[in-house]
Amino acid sequence: MVMASDNTVITDLPSVITNQKGGQKVKSMFGLIVCIGILSILFSLVWVNNLPAQEKVIIQGTVYALDWDDEGNVMAVVIVADGVEYAVSGSGKGRELLALEGKTIKATGMVDVNEEGEKTITVTSYEVSEVESGVEEETIIIEEE
Repeated sequence: MVMASDNTVITDLPSVITNQKGGQKVKSMFGLIVCIGILSILFSLVWVNNLPAQEKVIIQGTVYALDWDDEGNVMAVVIVADGVEYAVSGSGKGRELLALEGKTIKATGMVDVNEEGEKTITVTSYEVSEVESGVEEETIIIEEE
């Protein structure tokens, strides 16, 4: 039970809201909010399904410096395996590879491919190979996630 401004008792609040001036606006706004919510959920489901799958890989290749700071310190590296460049993410074990320029390594990690087809690996583990740089480079796909 609700009291109106003229001291009358209102027992059916929903009908008063829809019958008051602007009451249709309330219904319309509610409908619009529900539609926007449903569209947002559908959009996010479609967008998530269109993300490229990550691949867990083992690559054996050579580490090359890609960027340096003003003092000449390596700031970014790539691993070249099978003629393909994999930018190394700074997360995971990637920062450790900055000190391995010119070395051949076997790295395990997750690979993302951007819209331009460029590959980035987040290295989870690696070992320095006994193989000479540029020899026996290979990529092995373990699984897709």
